[in-house]
Amino acid sequence: SAAAAELASTQGSYNGKVNGSWQPLAVGAHGVTISGTSPDNSQAMTVLVFTEGKALVTLEFDSPPNEPTDPAATLDIGRKQDAAVKAGLPG
Repeated sequence: SAAAAELASTQGSYNGKVNGSWQPLAVGAHGVTISGTSPDNSQAMTVLVFTEGKALVTLEFDSPPNEPTDPAATLDIGRKQDAAVKAGLPG
């Protein structure tokens, strides 16, 4: 439950840092993503946050403003990270 509570805090920390709206993404538990530009339009940003057991995972992808991260790549990398976390968590 601590990881789930921290997820909301992590989402809140990106408010004002990324122009966009959080959307669910099928990664881990409670996976959500936001994609947009930084407030000054100097870069594109995609953030993926999810929990897995006791772990909270935050992945941030920064790129040039006109080259946002491909949503399929975000999903693929997120699922690979989720699998690595699952493999590393104690039973």
